Amino acid sequence: MSATATITTKTVENVITVPLQALVEKMPESPTPTPEGMKNDVQSPSDKPKAIKGVYILEDGKKAKFIEVVTGITGESDIEIKSGLSAEQEVITGPSRVLKTLKDGDVIKNKRRRKGKR
Repeated sequence: MSATATITTKTVENVITVPLQALVEKMPESPTPTPEGMKNDVQSPSDKPKAIKGVYILEDGKKAKFIEVVTGITGESDIEIKSGLSAEQEVITGPSRVLKTLKDGDVIKNKRRRKGKR
C-alpha cells in the first residue's frame, strides 16, 4: 500500500516571486580590505566572503544589471523576493551557467516565450 501527500508548510499572498532559475549567487567582487599590520595568513571560516543572492534585471530594455535581493519562501519552481526587486522590473532568466557569466551592462537579446509554447 502506498500514498501520495502534498504538505503545505506556509503560504503568503501578494508577494513578488521569480523563477528559481533566475536567482544567482555571486561572490563579492572585491574582498574587504584589512588594515596594514593586521594581516593574518590563517583565515577563519568567518573571514570567507559570503555569497550575494540576486537577480539580473533588464535595464533600458537591453542591458543586464545585477541587483541584490532578500529571499523568502521557496516553492517547487519559484522563490519569494522580500526586498530588492519591484513588480515593474523585468527579471532575466536562463540556464545558471549563462547567468553566472553575465556582467552588468551586457547587452541582452530578449526572447519572450508565448504562452503555451516551449
